[in-house]
Amino acid sequence: FDGVNDKITITDNPTLDITNEITLTAWVIHHNTASEFFVSKRGSTDSSYSLATASLGEATMQVTIGNAQKNCLSPTTFATNEWTLITGTYDGVNLKIYENAVLKNTCPQVGSIDSTAQDLYIGWGVANLNAWDGLIDEANIFDRALTLAEIVAMNNSKKPNDFNINKTSINMEVQC
Repeated sequence: FDGVNDKITITDNPTLDITNEITLTAWVIHHNTASEFFVSKRGSTDSSYSLATASLGEATMQVTIGNAQKNCLSPTTFATNEWTLITGTYDGVNLKIYENAVLKNTCPQVGSIDSTAQDLYIGWGVANLNAWDGLIDEANIFDRALTLAEIVAMNNSKKPNDFNINKTSINMEVQC
């Protein structure tokens, strides 16, 4: 993903309208510390959920509840140019953000996630803004909040293969 116009679009369908518990997770390499999205179901006027980096490169899990965006931000910036497993969960009571299966923040929040007719994007934010500059592998969405044990198992068993990073050419596998 070049940070300009690369994205994967998954057309909206009812299975993506997750309103109770959710987990978003992906292995990512970020080439900078800008605010960028790697998994998002949001538009310029309505949104449901996203996993992104904030303005200084901190991981953030976002859900929209009652037309208000709720964020859970990691207090630290994660490393650039190396694989990091970023996981965000919402269990109906708390938003949580993890980096490499280490809990970075818990943010109390109660309510149902708003549904939207927006498409789901991998590597894309809103209206040509906040496109991902880096690599994304093993992006997953679950309709439940994974446990810490499940996140640790994912961190220990699904690490991307080591390879030379070439920003102009990568192989990609998409499973829908």
